[in-house]
This record gives sequence, C-alpha cells and structure tokens, in this order.
Amino acid sequence: MRKRIPDFEEELEVERVEEKESLPPRSEIHRNKEKKEKFKMNHIFVRVLTFLFILLPISILWYTDKYIQVKSDGNNAGKSAFEVIFFDSAKSESEATS
Repeated sequence: MRKRIPDFEEELEVERVEEKESLPPRSEIHRNKEKKEKFKMNHIFVRVLTFLFILLPISILWYTDKYIQVKSDGNNAGKSAFEVIFFDSAKSESEATS
C-alpha cells in the first residue's frame, strides 16, 4: 500500500504539469488566429437594387395611369360618368305659379 501512494502522487503531479502545458495563454491564441475573409458586397449592387425598388412603384403608377387614360378615351369617346341636366329656372317659376 505504501508503494501505491507515491505512484498516485507522481501521477497527480504529472497531470498537473500536463494541464499547465496543454493550454496556451489566451492572448497567444488570439494573436495567432487567422482573420476570416469577409465577402465584400459592392456598393454598385446595393445602388442598383435601391434604384429598382424606387423605379418599380413609379413605373406601376405611370403604366396604370396611361392604361386607364387610353382605355377611357377609346371606350367612352362621347360619354361621361355623369349626366348633364339643363335646368331653366325662369320656366320652372312660371309653372309653379300657375
């Protein structure tokens, strides 16, 4: 039993030394760390997308306005949405008194 105790102590010391040697300092790890290369998107791509998103609603409004205008001119050349009523007030006053 006495032989086991020194063996255990020696193993414990060896483990402690290995633990100390196995991990390098944190600063050393971060110093040697390779930087990742990021994918850099060109600003031209972002500008084109922005331009398209601005142009899309403008073109839709312009197209619908022109389409409605052409369609209304072709179908209802002489028609109007409202009926025009001519009212002669002098004639109606004479009818009301008689």
